[in-house]
Amino acid sequence: MKNPKTTHSLTGVLEKTGRDGLSSFFDEYQASFFPAGTSFREELLQLMAQKKMTRRTLFLKAGIPESYGYKLLSGETGLDKRDTLLRMCFAVGCDSRQTDRLLKLNGMEPLYVRRRRDVVLLTALQSGLTDPEEVDRMLRRYGEPPLDQVGQESED
Repeated sequence: MKNPKTTHSLTGVLEKTGRDGLSSFFDEYQASFFPAGTSFREELLQLMAQKKMTRRTLFLKAGIPESYGYKLLSGETGLDKRDTLLRMCFAVGCDSRQTDRLLKLNGMEPLYVRRRRDVVLLTALQSGLTDPEEVDRMLRRYGEPPLDQVGQESED
């Protein structure tokens, strides 16, 4: 089985694959697909386990009230704010690919290099920033709104 491919490279291969080639495409690139039923919660918990991070530590680093954070990770409350998920991604120490994957798994837009604010966020991820407050300072430095605080309306 081949290593997982990037979305960009998979898209290129798929564009050259006809209807008759779908079975081969699925067989060839199976390692590149999300397992059925994978949620952002499962993925985030797996990343936290790899980094030996507790839920409480995540909530503290991300600036998320514990009670709300536990509801998010249990599925009791839906996560509908992109900035809240971004705060968790920074707190866990995700890279840009992991962050985009979590965003997509939650049905949110991935970070996009043609959006000025997203460019700052991508740069912060690539720089290894893990403190959302430091990310906010970087956003403000470039004239972009900071990450929303949990419970506040978006400034976008």
